[in-house]
Amino acid sequence: MWLNTALIRADFLQRRRSYGFIVVLLATIYVSYIFVPAPDAAYTTLSIGNYKGNLTSEWIGTLSAMMSNFFLSLSGFFLVSSAIQKDIRSRLGQIIATTSISNYNYLQSKAISNFLVLLSIIVVVMLTSIVLFFLRSDYPFEPVKFFTPFVVLSVPTLFFVAHVAVIAEVIFKNKTILQGIIGYYFFSALIPLTLLNHESVVYINPLGVNYVMEALKADIFSQFGQVETKAFIGFVFRANPNYQFFTWSGTGYSALFILSRFGWMLFSVSALYLFSFIFHRFDIRRKEKKNQNRQLIDLNPANQYKSLANLAKPLNSPSKFNLLPLLITELKLLSRRQNRFLRVVTFGLWIACFFAPLSVCTGILAPILLFSQLDKWSTLAVKDDDNRTIDFILSSYKPFARIVTSQLLAAISWALILVSPLLVRMLILTDFNGVMLLISGCLFVVAFSYALGSMSGSRKLFEVTFTILVAALVQKPELLSFLGSAASPVYLTITFISFVVLVISKQIRFKTY
Repeated sequence: MWLNTALIRADFLQRRRSYGFIVVLLATIYVSYIFVPAPDAAYTTLSIGNYKGNLTSEWIGTLSAMMSNFFLSLSGFFLVSSAIQKDIRSRLGQIIATTSISNYNYLQSKAISNFLVLLSIIVVVMLTSIVLFFLRSDYPFEPVKFFTPFVVLSVPTLFFVAHVAVIAEVIFKNKTILQGIIGYYFFSALIPLTLLNHESVVYINPLGVNYVMEALKADIFSQFGQVETKAFIGFVFRANPNYQFFTWSGTGYSALFILSRFGWMLFSVSALYLFSFIFHRFDIRRKEKKNQNRQLIDLNPANQYKSLANLAKPLNSPSKFNLLPLLITELKLLSRRQNRFLRVVTFGLWIACFFAPLSVCTGILAPILLFSQLDKWSTLAVKDDDNRTIDFILSSYKPFARIVTSQLLAAISWALILVSPLLVRMLILTDFNGVMLLISGCLFVVAFSYALGSMSGSRKLFEVTFTILVAALVQKPELLSFLGSAASPVYLTITFISFVVLVISKQIRFKTY
């Protein structure tokens, strides 16, 4: 049997019951709401030239399905990745490795579990779109025309994304940052393909959007003649929108196109089967230094008795509010938690911040430098659970005040060290306003990551949000940079709210252990 239903069910239920999944569903409802703008809205998510469709069943269903493909192809990858990594951290993987389950059986079960998670999100999108249809549309609801785009467009795309997430874990093992970077550029490269009108692109794009775009252009041409049919998909804002509306008759999906969609699903299964041969099966050995001295066991009974007697003595718990040892320890952990390649990249960006123009540094280089530490920021609030040190923390003196404070101070200090070249340059130029914006940006990253992690109990929510934010601000640094832009008051507000949320959520989690 090529699927393990018990493993799929257990993995899916474990994710469904997490706080992070609830937060994702709430975010999905909001995103689904803005997918379908009102007729008089100042923005549009899909337009062909100066035309956009009336709110019929075909238009709303197709629009929601296409936007879901864009949204979930990137964010969905980050959401479902690290499925194997969870089994490694929980030591469940070593137990699975001793069973008779094959590599492909295990990996395919994980991929199907990923697919079910993404499918549950698309169900929420569909339900929200149905509610919007009855609130905003005067046309009759036609279920077949409404649901067909989700089945033909979204389901194969989500199936592909779920399998790519597992394949990335097999290839890059525990290098989560590298997985995120490769996944981001891979799915970002698929988006420009939707704007190409070459016939072959219709069938080779896993998002499946090109076919619908060509059908829309043909429909507009048949109704209005030779007009501009340049496609715009995504959130497009216009100061004075003057769109012409047309009634779209829907897309008659050809047999060849439907076959190509199932072809992508078959390709995903086949690719996962090939990569199952190089799956590590949880045998991740750490390299030992050649000249490492091994400590020999003292077999002298008298010495063993002394060791046991020392273990029996109660530990002296500190009764002073001393943060310095904890702060130094947290800084050491932050400085060591990175592979060699990313250390080189981080050091290169850090040096570049000394010489590049300040506008480039604050808008692009410094945000990317902080993004290179994504693994550190995302684990601030959850590393104690992942490393199973939460019991030791709860038994210490004033755990919330000492441990959480030291973690926050260490993370803020590390962020300030990363942007220290800019701080030095701005102090030399007596640009104290820029210094305050840099400090507030570092506070935003730390507080936002800690708040989302402690609230959701997962690192995924912050990784997805921060990745999308950095990708957006690289395109519009003057508007979106959290290290100094027109949006600085917004980031200050988010920072304040994040500190309040992390204090409340962390106290609640400490009380529920």
